[in-house]
Amino acid sequence: MTDKEIIEINGVDVSGCEDYRPKDRFTCHPYICNCHQKPDCYFKQLARKTQECETLTSQLDFEVQKKECLEQKCEELKAYAQRQENQREAYYKEYIKLSQECEELKKQLKTSEKWRVKSESLNEKLDIENTRYRKAL
Repeated sequence: MTDKEIIEINGVDVSGCEDYRPKDRFTCHPYICNCHQKPDCYFKQLARKTQECETLTSQLDFEVQKKECLEQKCEELKAYAQRQENQREAYYKEYIKLSQECEELKKQLKTSEKWRVKSESLNEKLDIENTRYRKAL
């Protein structure tokens, strides 16, 4: 029997069992082990538990990698959210500045409108007075 040969009985590889000594490929040593009639011998139980542990270990490794990936994504999202918050604050400051400028321009517009009305009124008066002087000349 070679070291690479796998002997599976009851769904368990028994090639590593010290009590398994095949006369042929289907029987164990008649005085020590009867693998086909003992589906739950200690070696098979240990082999199943070892296989279960290996499976759980690989699942745990996968979950740890998944957790690390999610933590990295979480950090990236936190950094993105912080950048967005900083940008929002900058936009808000710009909005406040433009709102104040808009209010000042509205006040200037009202003042300039009053002056425009006054200047038009004054121009009309001057036109009338100018017409009188022309007629007088």
